[in-house]
Amino acid sequence: MPANSSILIVEDELDLADLLVFHLEREGYVCRRVEDGERALAEAYRQPPNLIILDRMLPKVSGDEVAMRLKRDPRTAQ
Repeated sequence: MPANSSILIVEDELDLADLLVFHLEREGYVCRRVEDGERALAEAYRQPPNLIILDRMLPKVSGDEVAMRLKRDPRTAQ
């Protein structure tokens, strides 16, 4: 695992998000979690993660829209 590997988990079902965080942190990843698309965009722009686990059906901004916006922005396109 690369040093400082961070994962942004975007999931509005808290039980599922907790399960993902538990298992990924156990493997040494640094996880951040948000519950809606607006917060996902803000968090990804604030500190781009190495990986995003993104639910497609989210409140406020859909996961599909989040993915499109992140791919269009040079800060998060990769």
